[in-house]
Amino acid sequence: MDLLEVTQEKDNADEITNLIADKVLELTVKIETERGRAEHIVLPTYRYVEQLLDMYASPESLAISYNKKYMLAEVLSKLGKKVNAGLVLIDLRAGLSEFSAPLLFDPRVKKYVVTSTSYQSVKGTEILLQQLNKGLPLNENSKIPEVLLTMVQNGMNTDEIISELAAVYHPNIAESDDSITDNIVTELPFASELVHLETLPKIMANLSGRDFYKNICEIVKNSYLVSKETKSDSLKISRNKVINNIHEFAANQIAAEGDGTFEVLMTESIQNLIRKYKNSIPNTVIMGAKGAGKTFLYREILRGSILGKVC
Repeated sequence: MDLLEVTQEKDNADEITNLIADKVLELTVKIETERGRAEHIVLPTYRYVEQLLDMYASPESLAISYNKKYMLAEVLSKLGKKVNAGLVLIDLRAGLSEFSAPLLFDPRVKKYVVTSTSYQSVKGTEILLQQLNKGLPLNENSKIPEVLLTMVQNGMNTDEIISELAAVYHPNIAESDDSITDNIVTELPFASELVHLETLPKIMANLSGRDFYKNICEIVKNSYLVSKETKSDSLKISRNKVINNIHEFAANQIAAEGDGTFEVLMTESIQNLIRKYKNSIPNTVIMGAKGAGKTFLYREILRGSILGKVC
């Protein structure tokens, strides 16, 4: 394959990613959190039932994709970047299979293995962890697979299960780094709210305040939230400088045609209006009194259309 073919293939992949990103942006799910309403995008694995039932992989398709073993993680990462997602979560469901392998064995992907306390589930998890850790040097900088131990009943002693799962990591860890397995297993208490699942917002509402939810929040805080650094005295701005900045900012906002950027509250109706015309010419009559935000809406719709074409 020459350089021209590689470039054309990359351009085609980018174009497909852009089209998918435009579609998934229309399928947002809004969930109330402690910090306000957060948007979630759920990307289905299949578009129709026939795709779900057709899982045949021919030798030809495997041979063609040999040099693209880890392309799936790259594509999903690019898609997440296109839709401005803060995090991309992938549910592999059945675990170790030919369909989940491209993500399971990609060392760049952080893995969370979910298991119940049953003997069969724990032993299957041990086998999976052995394969994931094979040949992988484990240290504090590695994306070490973590285990979520679910369905833990009140008063149940899980020390033996945790010791067995943690022991899988020991052959790949130096004695000096032995402490990295201290919190490798997180217990999730039995939650009856998860026995019968309905809509995602309803599940989140039922789990709010429960131990199950708190333990998951702890993982997110420790792994993905950046701690706020204290600002040094050298970064403090003088009072006059602050006043001048406010005056300059306000002067640019007298009219919507000003070149100043202003983070106006983007309500759901405004977001839907902008998305509607992301790839088409706007055709909407906006009425309102002076200062109601007509020009602002026009500018935001225009900006969304331009970004949609450029990205």
